[in-house]
Amino acid sequence: GISVFDLERLEFGDTYFIGNSGTQLRVNQTSIFNNHIYAACRNQGIRKADLNNPNLIDFENWDLVVGGDFLGVEGLTSKLFVTRSDRRIFEFQNDVLNERFLYGQLPIKLSSVDNGLIVVTDSNVFVYDEEFNLLSQVGVSAEFNTKYTSATIDSNHIYCGTTSFGVLKTSISDTTNFEEIHPDGPLLNQPFSLKANNGELWVTYGDFTLFYNPSPVRTYGLSHFKSEAWKNIPYDSVFGSRNLNSIAINPFKTNQVFVSSFQNGILEINDDVPTVRYDQTNSGLESLVLPNAPNFLSIRVSGLQFDEQGLLW
Repeated sequence: GISVFDLERLEFGDTYFIGNSGTQLRVNQTSIFNNHIYAACRNQGIRKADLNNPNLIDFENWDLVVGGDFLGVEGLTSKLFVTRSDRRIFEFQNDVLNERFLYGQLPIKLSSVDNGLIVVTDSNVFVYDEEFNLLSQVGVSAEFNTKYTSATIDSNHIYCGTTSFGVLKTSISDTTNFEEIHPDGPLLNQPFSLKANNGELWVTYGDFTLFYNPSPVRTYGLSHFKSEAWKNIPYDSVFGSRNLNSIAINPFKTNQVFVSSFQNGILEINDDVPTVRYDQTNSGLESLVLPNAPNFLSIRVSGLQFDEQGLLW
């Protein structure tokens, strides 16, 4: 269905169930155009209703304009465009479909900014003017091999949402160069362990189960929040230490931090720089022993703690 949200009162109003006989159906996108509200529905066509009708909650006030499986609907100043699951985009003229293009991939996002129409597929971002002339096309570069999820335009730039590199910024006139933009934050939103001290916070993303099973192995770095900013230490800087979990901060030297690995021993960090990993080669730490597996190596440390004398246990 379609829910109405009041931006001034910050609350939800009505919800419209616009299927036949008032049934629920999957609405992918809505758009306001020529005093009507259009809804692109999965396997239920394009439906519309008069925006000034005071009784939009009544399904009988919604008309099925054209059947099919539709992904998006978006209006510009004088034109309405829709995308369909057969990878086609249409201009919707007087409620009649006029095909404009067939994409190589599914158009997963359809949006408009100012007088520009934006179509996003996994590997391309297309920017059109109101007459559907192609203004710019952004492909996937070898440097940033990712999938696109969304996009917008601002002045002379295109901002592309990705699955792997945050937001990529490029020029409308030259889409070969990219700037990588990340919001200030930790590496992931799935922390395993936290340690706070003197207004700072350390975060790890390793894992083991209630029964101390480290599978699947987590190959992530760790994050440090300090002076109102995040510093993220990538996995390629931690000497291959997997499943990082518990954190211990030296109380007499707070820039020295130890992090246990449930696969590879203990990692020492000084001034946010990993400096050494303690394992079976340079310490008394020993591997878990499995019967009939003489070459098995897994140094599973799951807890760290400094005592009042500064000794790390």
